[in-house]
Amino acid sequence: MPKLTIDGLEVEVPEGTNVLEAAKKLGIIIPHFCYHEALGAVGACRLCAMKFVDGPVKGVQMSCMVKAQDGMVVETADPDAMRARRMVIEWLMTNHPHDCPVCDEGGMCLLQDYTIAGGHGRRRYKGKKRTYLSQYLGEFIEQEMNRCIQCYRCHRFYRDYAGGIDFGTKKIANQTFFGRFKEGWLESEFAGNLADVCPTGVFTDKTYHFKARQWELETAPSVCPHCSLGCAITPGAKLRELLVLKARENLKVNGWFICDRGRFGYRFASSENRPRKFTVNGQEKSRSEAMDAAAKIISETVARYGPGSVALVGSPRTSLENNFALGKLADMLRTKNICFSAEPFRESKERRAISLLNAANSRSLRDVEFSDFILVVGADPVNEAPMLALMLRQAALKGARIIVIDPRPVILPFNFTHIPALPDEFAGKLAELAGSSTVPTPGGRAMIICGTDVSGMDAIDACFDAANRLGCGLFYILSSANSFGAALLASNGPDFEAALSGMESGDIRVLIALESDPLGLFSDREMAARAIENLDSLIVMDYLPTETAGAASMFFPTAAYAEMDGVFINNEGRAQALPRAYIPGIPVNRMGPRQNPPELHPPREFFSEVPGRSFPAWEYLRDIACGMGMECRELESLERVRASLTDDGQFAQIAGLHAESEGVSITAGPMDRPQAQRPPSVGGKLDTGEGLLLYAVELTFGTEEISIHSDKTQLRAPKPYVLINAGDAVSLGLKDGQTVRVSSGEAAFSCVLKTSASCARGAAFAPRLKDFRAEMLNRKRVTITGERG
Repeated sequence: MPKLTIDGLEVEVPEGTNVLEAAKKLGIIIPHFCYHEALGAVGACRLCAMKFVDGPVKGVQMSCMVKAQDGMVVETADPDAMRARRMVIEWLMTNHPHDCPVCDEGGMCLLQDYTIAGGHGRRRYKGKKRTYLSQYLGEFIEQEMNRCIQCYRCHRFYRDYAGGIDFGTKKIANQTFFGRFKEGWLESEFAGNLADVCPTGVFTDKTYHFKARQWELETAPSVCPHCSLGCAITPGAKLRELLVLKARENLKVNGWFICDRGRFGYRFASSENRPRKFTVNGQEKSRSEAMDAAAKIISETVARYGPGSVALVGSPRTSLENNFALGKLADMLRTKNICFSAEPFRESKERRAISLLNAANSRSLRDVEFSDFILVVGADPVNEAPMLALMLRQAALKGARIIVIDPRPVILPFNFTHIPALPDEFAGKLAELAGSSTVPTPGGRAMIICGTDVSGMDAIDACFDAANRLGCGLFYILSSANSFGAALLASNGPDFEAALSGMESGDIRVLIALESDPLGLFSDREMAARAIENLDSLIVMDYLPTETAGAASMFFPTAAYAEMDGVFINNEGRAQALPRAYIPGIPVNRMGPRQNPPELHPPREFFSEVPGRSFPAWEYLRDIACGMGMECRELESLERVRASLTDDGQFAQIAGLHAESEGVSITAGPMDRPQAQRPPSVGGKLDTGEGLLLYAVELTFGTEEISIHSDKTQLRAPKPYVLINAGDAVSLGLKDGQTVRVSSGEAAFSCVLKTSASCARGAAFAPRLKDFRAEMLNRKRVTITGERG
C-alpha cells in the first residue's frame, strides 16, 4: 500500500486511493464538489487543489484526479493551492443567485460551507447573471437551475450510475442545463438521490420544501421498512411530524443511496388517516382502560374455553422485539396458536429460504456489485427490491454477465439475458444452465439470487442446490423488513391458515393481530372475513389504517419504525438497530390553537401526555400480561426484552448492537422443510384447469404494505391492469389497452389489458394494488374476456 505525507502527517492507504481520500483519512477535509465516493472523480469543479511539493507528481494538482503513490509530499495550505481554491469559488459564485435564506439546502449546503472555507466573502463581479427557467420534474424532486455550479454529479448519478435515460445535460456556449427534454416526472426509481448528490440547492426534496431547517430536525440512524434489503436511512422529524428521509451510508448494504419508495414512502407516519386513538368496541378509551379491557376479555376467554381459544399473529414488518414479546405472551397463555405472518404460503417459503443460508453461502447486497456472474431466478428486482437493481447495474458496468429467469417482462437499467419461464419450470432451467458452459466454474465471484414471491418451494431448493454445486453465493429476496426475524421466531410452528380454521370452527375465540392485516393480506379474503366475524374479540395493534384495524373490537395505536427502538433482520440475516428518532403523536401543526377562557389566559395548564401518543407494541403486550396477573419481568423494559432475546443463542449476536454499526450476521440453522403444496385458498397449489395462470405481483409503487399509505408515492402507482403475453392476447382475440374481465369461478375483477412479447406464455400478471384484490386469484386459472365499451 502506498505511503505518503500530507501536511506533515504520514498516511498509508490502499492501492488506487486518490489523494483527496487520503487527506480525508487524516481528518483533513479539502473543499470539493464533483468528487463522490460512489461516482468517482472527473476533475470538473477544479476545487480540490493541493500543492505536491515532492515525489512523482509536482505542482498544484486536482487531488481527486491523482492516485496516492509512495514518497508523495503534499501541502493543502500552500499559498498557491489556497489561491487556486479561492479563485475557483469566486468563479462558481459569479452567477449564483445568493438566495440562501429561501433555499431548502440552507444549513446543509456544501457551497455555503466551501465558500466560507475558501475565503470568498465579497462579490466583485458586477455583470448580469446567467439565468435559467427551471423544469417541473414531478412531485418528488424540485429544480432550481440557477443555483447550479456544473459539477455534473446529477448527470453522473442519474445516467451513469443509475442508468436513467430521461435526464441529462444540454449545453450551448457557457450555458449548461441539467434536466429533461420536456417537463414531466423523472422516470427513474432512484431519482430522489439527486437531492443527496447535488452539493447545492438545484435538486431538493419537494416533499420537504419549506418545512424545517436541518438543525431543527430530530434525527437518528435507522433502517428502511419498505422491503427486505435493510437499507440504511436517516429520518428527520420536527414537532412530532416526520418530514424527511435521507440515505445513510452502509457499505455492507446499500452503499450511499436508496430507492424512491424508501425515500418518499415515509409520509404514512404523519398522515391524517393514521389511527391514533385507543378504542374498545368503537368507543375511545385511555391507554390503561384499553389494556384492562384486553386483559379481561383474554382472561375470561381462557378461563371458559382454555388457552387454545386465543390466537396471536405477528408481522414481518414489525420489530424483532415486538414479535418476541408476542411469543412470550403466547407462552404465558400456554397457547400454540401463534404465527408471524398472515400470508402462510409466502411465510413457509421464506422459512425454507433462510434455513438454507449459512456463513459460507450468504451474500450481502453490496456483494452483488462485485460479482462476475449473477443468475436471478423468480425475481423482478426493480419492483420487489429496487436497490438490488441498482447494485446489479454496478456489477454489469464492471463486466458481470447477468441472466434472469422469470415469467414477467423484467426491465432493468442495463443489458441482460432474459429467459421467460413459468415458476414450475425454474428448477429445470436452472439444471440446464448449471450443466452448460454459460455458468462459470466453481470458485469465481458468482451469485444466485432467488425471489420468494412467484417462486415455489422447489425453485428455492433448486437455487440452493445449484449454489452448492457451483460454489457460488446465495441471496434470497424476502417480503418485508423483518421477514428473516419473523421466520426465525416462527421456526417450525403453525401458520395462519391453521388459525383461520380454528376461528371458523369456533375453537379460537380471540385473535391478537400485531401490525398484521389478515383481511388485506390473506389471499381468500372471504374466508378471512368469515373467520374474523366468528370471533368474540379481535384485538389489533397497528400504526396503519388497515382493513383489519377497521374491523377491530379493540384497537391500540403502535409506534412505527422511526418512533421506537428496535431491531430489523434483513434478507441476508444482517441484524441492524434502529433507535427512536422522535416521540410520535399528533403533529403540532394539526393541533390548532387552544382556546382558553379569559381567566386562564395566558395558559396555566399543560398537557400531561403527548396528544395522540403511540407506543411500541411490546409495551401493550406487557401491560396485558401484567393485567392478567402473570409474571412479566421479561417484558418489563426494552433492556429486559433484549436480554431475553440474547439469552437465546440464535440472537446472541445482537447484544451490544448499536445503530451506527453495519450490523451483525445471524444464521437460522436447520428447520423442517415446510409443506410445499397448499390448498388453493392460500395460493400455494397451482391450478391445472383451463385458462391462464394468474400471479399477483409487486410493483415499486402502489403495492407495498406501508408505502401505499403515503400520498406522494401513491401518485406513481398505476391504474389496475392485467398483463399477458402478446401471443396469448391474439389467441384470445384481445388487444392491448382494452378493458377486460378477469374471472375464476365467482371471483372476478375488471381492469385494462396490457400485453408484452417478453413474458411467458400461459400466464397472467396483476399487481397487488390497494383495493384491487388481485390476490384473490393468485395462482388460479383465470378466463380473460373483453368487456363492451
